[in-house]
Amino acid sequence: MITVYKKPKAEFINDPQVGTVVNPVIDFINQSEDNVLNFWSFGDGDSSIQVNPRHKYPNVANTYQAVLIVESDKGCKDTAIANIEIQDVPAFYAPTAFTPDNDGMNDLFYVVARNIDIAKGFNLSIYDRWGELIWATDKYDPENPSRYGWDGTVKGGSKQAPPDVYVWRCVYYTKDGNSHNRTGNVTLIR
Repeated sequence: MITVYKKPKAEFINDPQVGTVVNPVIDFINQSEDNVLNFWSFGDGDSSIQVNPRHKYPNVANTYQAVLIVESDKGCKDTAIANIEIQDVPAFYAPTAFTPDNDGMNDLFYVVARNIDIAKGFNLSIYDRWGELIWATDKYDPENPSRYGWDGTVKGGSKQAPPDVYVWRCVYYTKDGNSHNRTGNVTLIR
């Protein structure tokens, strides 16, 4: 006589639906039925046997294939597969003050950004309180953002800008093709 046992049903959801390089942590919620064993493979070389594991992916934009294999108490198996996307996100930071006194600390004003598409354009401009442009650059080095930073001089010459609050404007494009226009204030302290 042949006995046919009920096959388990493998199913899961992931939360969040899409992770980011800033927070690549995914909670896997097991919604399987008629299973006693769970084996997870997260697609990045790591695995788990927890029922509802939490997994941290590398801080790199990529798509990973998560696999859940469940087994019933009778040895029957089922598999569920889902693509887990970890996306790069635009991030932007500009300090609110700097001290261009050549002491090796905070001597330059520069912005730090992720996911910038340099080929499409970049511009960082500094204005005094009367709206006069006193410094600008169209260069940005994502590996060394300070490379093209403002050193507190007026129009790149030898004249030092006085201590004051200046307005900066940064126009840039991200790799998704979107244009961004950021503004803020920076205090020059001497």
